[in-house]
Amino acid sequence: MTLNLRYCLVMPPCRLLLRFLLLLLLPVPLFPPAPAHARTRTYRYAPPQPAGIVPFARPTVYWHIWPEGSVRRTRVSLSINGKRVDAGYSAARRAVAYEIADPLAPGAYTVDCRLVFDDDTPIERTWQFTVAEGAVADLPAADAAQRAAGDQVNAYRRRAGLEPLILDARLCASASGHAGYLRDRPDAGHLQREGDAGFVGARPGDRNAAFGYYGDSFEGVDHGTRTLTGAVRGLFEAPYHRRAFLQPGTTDFGVGRSGRATALEFGRSAVEATVVYPADGQRNVPLSWDGIETPSPLWLHAGARAPVGFVITLFQYGPEDSAVRVSEATLHTDGGEPVPFYLNTSDVDPAVEDGVFLIPKKPLMPHTTYRVSLTATSGGRDISRTWRFTTGR
Repeated sequence: MTLNLRYCLVMPPCRLLLRFLLLLLLPVPLFPPAPAHARTRTYRYAPPQPAGIVPFARPTVYWHIWPEGSVRRTRVSLSINGKRVDAGYSAARRAVAYEIADPLAPGAYTVDCRLVFDDDTPIERTWQFTVAEGAVADLPAADAAQRAAGDQVNAYRRRAGLEPLILDARLCASASGHAGYLRDRPDAGHLQREGDAGFVGARPGDRNAAFGYYGDSFEGVDHGTRTLTGAVRGLFEAPYHRRAFLQPGTTDFGVGRSGRATALEFGRSAVEATVVYPADGQRNVPLSWDGIETPSPLWLHAGARAPVGFVITLFQYGPEDSAVRVSEATLHTDGGEPVPFYLNTSDVDPAVEDGVFLIPKKPLMPHTTYRVSLTATSGGRDISRTWRFTTGR
């Protein structure tokens, strides 16, 4: 199953479209063919992969499945078109996985999997996929533009004290495929339609999986911005979109560009942390934000008009998303002058459940130090922060 959360930006006159999607694998009960009375555990799973038409001739065969409680022993039997292969179960990834070394010929394939946790009743699953005509055997390395975009994303992260993201060939291939699809279909957003030229997969997770990436992920897309640098910057400065960029720890990242269409793919980190931006002590912070994002965080506030001040964000990350509750928020210049702002919290904005936006009502002053204070909790834990940053010009 997937949970979809979409945002988009529309900027006249170039009709900029920015969209953002969170793909999160949700655990669901597994009901295999064995009688319920014969099973001693409850299992959770995601659909096995690959599935559908695959453009990569060396996909990873992958089934995300795990039982509740601890496991002492796991036995796996996996065959592809009746031929037994050396698959294993990764407790860390909670999945059966098999890396295909030699490229598969175009055509249909059937996977049969039999899995036993400890001495429980075997779990069996069969699924099919098709290797496309012309499927590539090796994914291309990132080109100069993709590397530059990765450097740009990591520069934002470095200012926040975060580790760099890792440019991933699978996510770059997925992003490039979707950017090519979007080039002639600016309103397609995150979805593709089977039968269209350039079709890879209906949803972002389907496209990532087609190239062998099965983790949870975020996708952001842009259509209309003249440069890749501008597209990445626009996605980062829009507060709803910023969440994917600032995940703690390190994870994977991919980017694709075709014409004026851009797609970004972010793996999802499970590291738990509270991240603020601008960061404590950060300098040369932009003065303003143009307010172009859909749904707009400004629509919640009567009379709000852009441009506004550069948006200040706090996000709470972790394996389990938890709402951030704010009891007090202040913004002052370092000289003590209060700065009026709009406040977006989960109480008024359900789209920002695990974060907080402080949106100054007017552009910030140049070469000025500001002090932010938030008294907040998440999941019953105190995540209050007080920090300073300084604007540029």
